[in-house]
Amino acid sequence: MAWTPPRPLFAAAALLLTAGCPDEDLLNTTYDLCVEPAETDFGDTTVRSTTIRTVQVINCGSTPIDGLDVVFTAQEGAAEADAEAFAALATEVETPLAAGGRFLLPVRFRPTDAHAYAVNMDFYVPDSDQTLETAPLTGNGTPPTTCDLLVAPDPVDFDDTEVGYASAPRTINLTNQGNGPCAIDAVRLTAGHADFVITDDSLTEVAAGQTVGVEVTFAPQSPGTRAGMFSVVTAGVLEFTAVLGGEALPSERCRLALDPAPLSFPRGSVDFSTTTADAEVVNNGEIDCTFTGATITALDTDYSITAAPSTGTLAPGARTAITVAFAPTAAGDRLGTLSLASAEEPDVEVDLVAFADPTPTCGLLFDPSPVSFPPRGVGLTEEVTVTIENASMVDCHIASTALSPDAAPEFSLITGAPAGTLLPGETTTATVSYTPIAAAPSTGDLIVTFDDGTTQKHDLLGFGDFADLVLTPGVQYFGTVTEGCVSRTFEATLTNVGPVAARLDSTAFSAATDPNFELLTPISPGDFLASGEARPLALRMLSGPGPGQHSGHLEVFSTGAKEPVERHAVFGTTAALSAADVVDVFTQSQTPAVDILFVIDNSGSMLQEQQSIAQNFSSFINFTVGLNIDYHIGVVTTDVSDADAGKLVAPYIANIGPDASADPIGDFVAMVNVGTDGSATEKGLAASVLAVTEPLVSTANGGFLRPDALLSVIYVSDEDDFSEGDVSDYVDGLLSAKGYDSQAVIASAIAGEPPAGCDANGNSASSGDRYYDISLALEGLFESICTPDWSTTMEEIGIGTFSALTRFTLTRIPDEATIVVLVNGVPIPADELNGWEYNEENNSISFNGTSVPDAGATVEISYTAECLVP
Repeated sequence: MAWTPPRPLFAAAALLLTAGCPDEDLLNTTYDLCVEPAETDFGDTTVRSTTIRTVQVINCGSTPIDGLDVVFTAQEGAAEADAEAFAALATEVETPLAAGGRFLLPVRFRPTDAHAYAVNMDFYVPDSDQTLETAPLTGNGTPPTTCDLLVAPDPVDFDDTEVGYASAPRTINLTNQGNGPCAIDAVRLTAGHADFVITDDSLTEVAAGQTVGVEVTFAPQSPGTRAGMFSVVTAGVLEFTAVLGGEALPSERCRLALDPAPLSFPRGSVDFSTTTADAEVVNNGEIDCTFTGATITALDTDYSITAAPSTGTLAPGARTAITVAFAPTAAGDRLGTLSLASAEEPDVEVDLVAFADPTPTCGLLFDPSPVSFPPRGVGLTEEVTVTIENASMVDCHIASTALSPDAAPEFSLITGAPAGTLLPGETTTATVSYTPIAAAPSTGDLIVTFDDGTTQKHDLLGFGDFADLVLTPGVQYFGTVTEGCVSRTFEATLTNVGPVAARLDSTAFSAATDPNFELLTPISPGDFLASGEARPLALRMLSGPGPGQHSGHLEVFSTGAKEPVERHAVFGTTAALSAADVVDVFTQSQTPAVDILFVIDNSGSMLQEQQSIAQNFSSFINFTVGLNIDYHIGVVTTDVSDADAGKLVAPYIANIGPDASADPIGDFVAMVNVGTDGSATEKGLAASVLAVTEPLVSTANGGFLRPDALLSVIYVSDEDDFSEGDVSDYVDGLLSAKGYDSQAVIASAIAGEPPAGCDANGNSASSGDRYYDISLALEGLFESICTPDWSTTMEEIGIGTFSALTRFTLTRIPDEATIVVLVNGVPIPADELNGWEYNEENNSISFNGTSVPDAGATVEISYTAECLVP
């Protein structure tokens, strides 16, 4: 029956698809398909095994090919069934195949018979008889390889041999007559084990056409006709055999032997140990032996007879004991000979077999090994006691213990191993200290010197690093405290964000700090702060002896930290007792005004964050519409290294007046993309103060800052601030721009979260400690720059900025029970629906419902300032 190849060969998903093209269009389209190589030879392939070749199919024309079918047909003169030996292996390709497009097509050849194959691989347009290309394929099926051993001679006849003696060896030839190698699993005797001996059974392979000889001897153990079977095992089961035969003659001789033979000895050491082996001299013959003695005839430097056998007549089967000693003089295999003499027969030689190790020497075992010190803060000392054990078989005579001359100076030997003899198995100790002087690894050796001048070294390894202490917040404002009172207790947190522990040496206020600040939870000197550990510090301020300003620094001194002193700025005010009753007066603005200054990091890592701010600016600015807010928005960068330091990158955006922007969102998007070629030493705090103070506030940035507007500064950076000086200096600089009215300035930040920074959502940032401090000091918000949702972050910053315009922030912390609120002289009740509320978080009053003051209304809030008893 003629074989009809399947069409199409490939599934639709596997090769090219015909998509949206009528059949008549296919028939009227001219294609040009190329196949490389043009002809493919699969070479010799064993029947029922597989060879794969890959051809490259190329659209050489200018018209895309929407689909292909592949069919294999026998060439002229070849059997039609030969086409079944070839198959294309489906491969995913894109469809259609564009002009110049190509794909790789694997083709399999699996012959079923041993003969030559010749087939055409034809490429068709689907559903048509249009042949695009024909590629000839050839291959040769070869028979499977076989192993066919000829064992000759067969049978194998041996000369007559006396019992107890061996014949001359006979060679049995193994000839491989097959076309493949014979893997030899075993050469063995399957019968006649007691009488026949194969001298070498290590054969593993006989190649095709090769002949290999195997020697067999006849050593009968009893008289008579003896028979055996020689077998060769291949492929695990197939055996090729030859029959063995010989005549064993009775023996009438004296035959001395040693039992056991050869004589083996326990392992010894040169010039150190002596081992012995016991044996017996036996007469295996049929007549008496006159035994005259035993001697060492080879390697008598190592072997000696320590218990000689009895001489005289040995009847058949009789035995006499002998002991031989082994005391090696050189290392390695030591082969000797013991000769047994009789009056009747030639001497019998027996092999003496032993192995000798070199002369043992003292060997020490150190624990720990190596002496590896855990990572340690620079300047801190760690001690390790090393246990030293004599792990050898000889005494160790220790003369001294020292550090190697090239050992790093960070290592010191506290106590060495004592001089004297250390017996096998005994231990002693040495103590080594490590005090790193730099953040780097240190190496050296602990050296033990013996009485003979030899030494043994042991590795020392240490790692120095720095702890990194962060005190957050960096600035603490205690507010205004009435004479005779104390402030609320505030908590600072000391965190070690470095890789190693630090020792806390002292925690106290600096000498220049005013005496009315108190640390309520001091740290004990010598305490260690581990990597990742945080320690709370409670602080408060007592009122001074009279009205005035108070300031200073809490200082944490440490060893092992990157900065040995970590400072925390503190400040506050004492008010007279007579000023405890406070009246804050406000005028409700008709159009609240705010000047918003964005300080954007323009270093190399900020491209993604700048894009996120721009894309989500609408979430920030939308609050201004409902609140009828008059705003100015400007942008400066953190780069203060050139003449443009603190200058707005573009004219500020306004929403009211002759310069109002027609597209504030579009203008901000263009403005905030400040680039990434700025200085890597970011100084955002310095840039913000430069932007709102003289001379820039009157020149390059003129008009941006208005006297009646709230100043809102928003810092955005993935690094901390590196401006010179304390954060308190920049708090003072921003307050000075608004006449030191703390209600007129707010600062917020989007930066790395203290104390360790962040790494999430495709962003990473170091801890923005100083930006966090200024946002706390000026009552703004702090948001993570690693946020997964910039829309929410910008919305929160917007709420914090614009809600500050609609709340009434009190100048002192009130005793809530004493608050009285008047609007145009009319008392307003405290009520969540239609009255006022006190917000402790930002110390402000807000109005609800029908009580919201009209524009121009006077709001008067009176209260008694809070007084906490010391």
